[in-house]
Amino acid sequence: MNTLFFSSTEKCACGKIHRSTLEDYVIGKGVISTLPDYVKKYNAQKAFLIADVNTYPIAGDKIRELLGASGIECVGYTFNEKQLEPDEKALARWSCTTIQAVIS
Repeated sequence: MNTLFFSSTEKCACGKIHRSTLEDYVIGKGVISTLPDYVKKYNAQKAFLIADVNTYPIAGDKIRELLGASGIECVGYTFNEKQLEPDEKALARWSCTTIQAVIS
């Protein structure tokens, strides 16, 4: 498996240092199977999956299956837009929907 692992200030194979506020992330073929390990790394017992109508069919069910098989509860939210712009407006829509669902 060809995998690129980055921490927040690690030098990339391209020679540049890519900065991120994420503690770490993995890019590569088949890395989705490592997701339960990452959830467990942070001692989490639940996961929240955020997807859209394009990404959920690709990996949503697989993620839920992997997490469930590892004893990790997974709930989520799927945006209905086909052309979702991942910005603060989308986050605000998700937050408002989530808050309404909790209050209801």
